[in-house]
Amino acid sequence: MTREPDSFLKLQIRRLATGFCWAVFGIGGLTLSLTAFPVIRAATDSKETSVLRTRRLISASFRLFFRLTHLLGVMEADTAGIQCLKDKKGVILVANHPTLIDYVLIASVIPETDCIVKSALTGNFFLKRVVRAADYIVNSEDPSDLVRDAEARLAKGGVLLIFPEGTRTKPGITPTLHRGAAQIAVRTDTPIEVIQIESSDPWLTKGAPWYAVPPRKPIIRLSYVGRLTPQPLEDPEAAPAAARSLTAKIFASLRFSSEPAGNNGKTHNGNA
Repeated sequence: MTREPDSFLKLQIRRLATGFCWAVFGIGGLTLSLTAFPVIRAATDSKETSVLRTRRLISASFRLFFRLTHLLGVMEADTAGIQCLKDKKGVILVANHPTLIDYVLIASVIPETDCIVKSALTGNFFLKRVVRAADYIVNSEDPSDLVRDAEARLAKGGVLLIFPEGTRTKPGITPTLHRGAAQIAVRTDTPIEVIQIESSDPWLTKGAPWYAVPPRKPIIRLSYVGRLTPQPLEDPEAAPAAARSLTAKIFASLRFSSEPAGNNGKTHNGNA
C-alpha cells in the first residue's frame, strides 16, 4: 500500500526531530567516551575483555537511539530479519550500504560487531574516542596489515562487518564491489553472512545532508539473505580467482538501489 506524503507541517516537525536525534547521537558518543569507556578500561584486566564490553555498551546505546527515533517519528528500524545472527561468532557480515546508519543498525542487533572504518572517523570530535575504545580496524592501515588484523580477530571468534561497496553508493548507481571481504573469507576459510538493507525512501544517502528528509517517515528494513561458504583452498595461488568468484556471488545475492524492487524474494545460499 502506497503511503501518502506528510503534510508540510509534519515534515518540518520531523526535520527538527531528526536534527535533535543527531545531536543526541553525537553528544551521547562523546559522553560515553568521557565517562563509561574509561571506567570499563580501568575495571577490566585485559584489553580484549574491555573491547567486548565497550562494544556491548555501544550496541545498547544504539538500541536506545533507535527507540528515540521511533518515539519522535523520525524513522522506523525493522531489524527482526537479522535477529538470527545475534549470537554468531567467527563470521564475516557483508551488507549493502545505502544509508549512513547501516553499521549502527547492524551493531544494535549483533552486540560484538567489529568493523573496518574510514580513517576520517579518527579525527571526528564526537566519534574518534568511540572508534579507539571499540578497537575498530581503521582502513588507513597498510592493506596487508589490515588483512592480517582481520584474520587474527576472526580466529578469536570475532564478528567482522564489511561493506564491499567500500562507501555508500548513490541511488541509481550499481556499484562495483571490492574483493576485501571475499579475500579474507577465502584466506581464513570463514563463512560470510549476507545482510540486505532497504529503505522505503532514499535517506542519508551519499552526499545528502541530514536535513534532506524524505516526504514520508522512512522505514529501514534489514533481512538475512543467507550464508556463503568458501571452498577450502588446495593451492594458495588459486586464492585470487576464488576471491573473484566469491565476490561475484556476494554481488548476485544483494539488491542495489538501481535494481527493481520486484526481486524482493531473492535469497542465496551457496558455496564459492
